[in-house]
Amino acid sequence: MRIHRQGHQRLFVALTVLLLVLSGELRAQQAAGAGLLRLGFLELATYTFRQPTNHPFYQMTGNSRFKGGLGYFGLTMADLNSLYPPPNSVASSADGHDAKSSALSQVFRYLPTFSLEYIMPMPEPLGFMSWSACYIYTNTWLTDLDGRNSSAKRLSSYKTPLIRMSNHFHIATLTAYPTGQPQPNGINPYIGFGFGYVESTIRYGFRGINPADSEFSGVSHLSTKSAMSASSGFVTMQRIGLAASGDTYGFSLEFLFMGSNGFIKNPFRGGSVSGISSSTYDQLVSAYNNSGIATKTSAGMHGAMMRASVLYSFF
Repeated sequence: MRIHRQGHQRLFVALTVLLLVLSGELRAQQAAGAGLLRLGFLELATYTFRQPTNHPFYQMTGNSRFKGGLGYFGLTMADLNSLYPPPNSVASSADGHDAKSSALSQVFRYLPTFSLEYIMPMPEPLGFMSWSACYIYTNTWLTDLDGRNSSAKRLSSYKTPLIRMSNHFHIATLTAYPTGQPQPNGINPYIGFGFGYVESTIRYGFRGINPADSEFSGVSHLSTKSAMSASSGFVTMQRIGLAASGDTYGFSLEFLFMGSNGFIKNPFRGGSVSGISSSTYDQLVSAYNNSGIATKTSAGMHGAMMRASVLYSFF
């Protein structure tokens, strides 16, 4: 929990400084009636990795079946079967992640994903442009069976380590609108930079192995065992997208490019699972690292998240 508290303190300080810097300009724009508040919701998100080796499960385990593996895809606010609670929260709760979640994640798991942005004209001599302060909350849910590469989809489930990961993203950006202040029935491109604070919980372990499988010769492990891990960290973000506005409702399609730094603690490095001896655990970690790479203590998610969402603009 110390990691979470430190992360919360840093996030609070960063957001406080940002609000203090913007407060004078916000008051001036609101007084002049020139500012625009915009809410984003009903999000469809997908995440892809920049290189095959950027998949976090590959970085954690060295298992070749995660190299070039798949990322997240889905509706984060609601799914076709249930409007509430949000689908990724349902999946992570059912898997026991709540016990390791921080107080912040416990609150936000009950909320739909959303974005909140305040857009205002830039001062002269850049008055032909606009800029904004934006906050985005979103989340992802990825399992080893969903994240395997296409060539591994038909293999037995024990061929990869057991990994089920929940991520909560709190993203703050400063964004430029080169074509000026958004107007009703208009289209505006934008580009921005910022950072993301990410809280991750992971169920990790190993399924029972077929004793006749030569890939795991010398390793005896017949039943599924797992444990939980939690971590948090900061990552840089770049934002680029296009927003189309109607009279009030609109649509946004944007890409969030995530930096390469690691922020997810690798539970397989120095970890343990109740019911598995340390010697067997080490054998399993070694056997699953069939690429022979030096696994990382902290994994990243270097790649891009695409977000499509409905906008409501308070013109």
